[in-house]
Amino acid sequence: MKTLSMFLVLSFLAILTGCSESRIEYDYDTEADFTNLNSFDWLTSPEEVRENELVAKRVRNAVNRNLTAKGFRKVSESPDLLIALYIGRQLKRDYLDSGYSYPEHTAYQPRDPIRAYEYEEGTLTLDFVNFRTKELVFRGTARAVINPAATPQERKKKIDEAVSKILEKFPSKIAD
Repeated sequence: MKTLSMFLVLSFLAILTGCSESRIEYDYDTEADFTNLNSFDWLTSPEEVRENELVAKRVRNAVNRNLTAKGFRKVSESPDLLIALYIGRQLKRDYLDSGYSYPEHTAYQPRDPIRAYEYEEGTLTLDFVNFRTKELVFRGTARAVINPAATPQERKKKIDEAVSKILEKFPSKIAD
């Protein structure tokens, strides 16, 4: 019975970490005029982003590709938008209840105890600030389970997908 319970917990974890989708949230200033925004650049990253420079580089490359495809130009002097990048990790705990059995008498009895497992969730936030007004005009966030066994190619793919989903919601002047 314990073997079955452990198998269920491990199977659930494999499903959770292996094929979990990023959860995307976004918000933007509905009064902002996005029609005259044509260029962008990056703000200096905070220390916690610099600690994971490989992830930050993959995110910047994905954003640069996506925005260029939407008709934006990356410029270093007087861009229309400045992009701030935030990356975080958080240890999470979840529980798996294996259910109840029906013994011969009428009372319910637990088969196995509830199992706890821990995993890490990563958060990627992109803030777009209007360079002239210094106001936040768009924020997109992606959250996903971090797979510690992922290859660099799998990590890049996951980041590319998350950035694409965030920027799908970006109010662009160019129709996709």
